[in-house]
Amino acid sequence: EISVIGKNQSLQSPELLTLEEAEALGSTFFKSRDTGSFSNGLGRIYFAQPQQADISAANFFTSKTGLHFYPTGKQSIKATEMSLNREDDLYYFDVNITAEKPGAEFNLDPGGLSTIANVAAAVRVTNKAAFRDGRPAESAADYVNRLDRSLSEKSMVSNGGIAAVVGESIPEVSSLLVNGSAATEMQ
Repeated sequence: EISVIGKNQSLQSPELLTLEEAEALGSTFFKSRDTGSFSNGLGRIYFAQPQQADISAANFFTSKTGLHFYPTGKQSIKATEMSLNREDDLYYFDVNITAEKPGAEFNLDPGGLSTIANVAAAVRVTNKAAFRDGRPAESAADYVNRLDRSLSEKSMVSNGGIAAVVGESIPEVSSLLVNGSAATEMQ
């Protein structure tokens, strides 16, 4: 029991921690784990004739790769409103949808949607614009490594402090080399 507690309170071997253990460790430093983000956008449903359409979670979209996207809430359109939404010889309804789970695999190029469930009158579906911003959740090891880097003194006069401040401010930075004003790289 003592060795398990010691392992769960150490930043030395993050690969040995489960996600729950890593989150418990992170809570002692008041740092939360990045749970990722959901890709979202507009799914367009085409109809042969203008009609009343009510969309709910039962009407999920599926991408060409088999991923699911759900409406962000109940959405509806009246036939008179749909009659104003025309593309070629079809009428359409744009629905706000979000990915089933966080992750970059849910980012779609235009035209990535293929079907919608439980809308018999739908002729076809698509997405006119790309879906972006899907990002995977942070793994236990990545989270603990980020915790370890964040424990540094956070002034901008030390290598550790600069790395900690930049890493928290600009999470896209994957590596950093700190050079002083006299370094050859600064010339």
